[in-house]
Amino acid sequence: YVFAIGVGWGAYWLLTGFGVDVGGFVAGLVSSDGIGWFWTSVFAVLALGAFGAAGLALNYFVEYWGFELARVPGEKGTLLRTRQGLFTTRTVNRDVNRMRGVRSGVSTIAVRESLLQRRLGLRTVSVMTAAGTGGYTVPDLAADESLRFADRAAPGLLGPFLRPRDADEPA
Repeated sequence: YVFAIGVGWGAYWLLTGFGVDVGGFVAGLVSSDGIGWFWTSVFAVLALGAFGAAGLALNYFVEYWGFELARVPGEKGTLLRTRQGLFTTRTVNRDVNRMRGVRSGVSTIAVRESLLQRRLGLRTVSVMTAAGTGGYTVPDLAADESLRFADRAAPGLLGPFLRPRDADEPA
């Protein structure tokens, strides 16, 4: 809602600058001849919510477009590289030798799927290191690729858990 209210405030001042009476338009909707204050409020909340959700979705795609988490060779060993962004690409290289933890700097791998992701066949893989407070997340990987990706990000860490399922074993 904050995103939508901010854009609405900007639109109000823009339209006012061109001589549009936004206040009079809203007052006409709220009056007894219009749709009334209740339906005006309901419409405003729904419109703000839809516009805010669309803005957040757009921001998500712009921020995480082309996300890449990879091990690349560096001058003094291996680097853990993250790259993301559509209009502004952000690339960060982390020296694996300087990270504390097991498996060349990667201490934890988390593979998550929400109900919506499960329905769409997607998973989110997070790689955590002992070098920082957060982790590096790859959102919305294909479910069949997510475990292979996690195994490549931290060789040997998931190996004992990645075994083929027997044909008579339940899913």
